[in-house]
Amino acid sequence: MKNIVVGIALVALAAGPSIKAQDLKQKLADAKQAAALNQKALRSYSWLEKTELRLKGELKNTKVDMCKYGPDGNVQKTPVVEPAPARRSAGSRARLSRRRPAR
Repeated sequence: MKNIVVGIALVALAAGPSIKAQDLKQKLADAKQAAALNQKALRSYSWLEKTELRLKGELKNTKVDMCKYGPDGNVQKTPVVEPAPARRSAGSRARLSRRRPAR
C-alpha cells in the first residue's frame, strides 16, 4: 500500500511541471485574447473631455471636446459648442423699475 502511494506521488510530481506549464500557456493565451477584445471594445467608445484654464484660482476659459478613437488608432477630438452661460438678472425690482407705467 505504501509503495502505491509513493508511486502515485512520484508520477504526480513528474507530470506536475508539464501540466502547470500547459496551464500557464493556456492562461496566457486566454489573457492575450481578453486584452485584444478589450482593446476592440475600447475603440468603439466616445467620451466628453472638459478642460478648464485657471489662473490664480480664477476660471479663464473652458473647452469641451467629444473624443473617440479614429481609424488610425489615435484619439480624435471634436469641439462641442456649448451655449454661453446665462447672465444673471438684476432681480425683479430692476425689471419693475425699467417698465414704464401705463397711462
